[in-house]
Amino acid sequence: MEVCKLILKGKRMNKNIFDFTDNKEFIDTQIISYKYKNNTEYYNQSIEGKMISSIVALEFLGIMKPNENKAKFYPIITSIKHTFLSSLLVYDKAHVDMLGKSSTDRLIIDFNGEFDNIIVYSNEAISYILNHKSIDVLLSFAKLSLNKEEFKSFRKRVNYLIDNNLTVVPVNKDIVIRMKSIYEHIKKEYNVKEKNYRNSFMDLLILATALEHGMELLTCDKELNKALKKCCDFLRIDYYSDEIMRIGYKDDKEKNKHKNDNKGYINNSWRIIVKKGATLS
Repeated sequence: MEVCKLILKGKRMNKNIFDFTDNKEFIDTQIISYKYKNNTEYYNQSIEGKMISSIVALEFLGIMKPNENKAKFYPIITSIKHTFLSSLLVYDKAHVDMLGKSSTDRLIIDFNGEFDNIIVYSNEAISYILNHKSIDVLLSFAKLSLNKEEFKSFRKRVNYLIDNNLTVVPVNKDIVIRMKSIYEHIKKEYNVKEKNYRNSFMDLLILATALEHGMELLTCDKELNKALKKCCDFLRIDYYSDEIMRIGYKDDKEKNKHKNDNKGYINNSWRIIVKKGATLS
């Protein structure tokens, strides 16, 4: 338990700063999966240098458990040397889970009874780790939590994201507010199934991350695209290919108008709680 005390007394994570000046695109989880599996039928362009939401990273790496407020393990940020890390991780999976879960960041969306709360763990941690290519602790945690074949696949996927120089952007309160605004526009048309509502909101968070930064998202989500086309006249939705759509604001005027509209949702029914993680140093 001394390990947990070390972490909790650590430094807080510094805010990430991202460069959006190159007009890069965001891509969703399915597009990365197409490229990873070398499926060029629907998407044959390079993904190098693209941007992704932290939700995409957590989904692609399989850290986030579908439809659960749990993770397979809980990545943390650390500045310790790998030699010390080796002695730190002599603990079993239960202790490492306790350490990670109590020390990593978490984003909580309280829907005020409309849906059960959603908790996203390690949203900031996974962004920091991949952007700084500091993966020793991530791989060590994964090795303790996954079987041999799962770990082999996980390590390959981590290296794939890093080798393609993808920038991972964490979800923050402003992004959740933008997501709520979009949801209010489409909720009569968008089928948020009770059992799969979490997946639906993850898709909305991925879109909201791109829109919050005034950028476009390439996505394969046909059901969401259909609802957006019908209900969100401030968005431009174009076919990129037979399976992929490109979503963004029609122009800066619409972007600024929608940004101002978001202000009405800040204190409207939902509660957003952001708990920062600690950095082991």
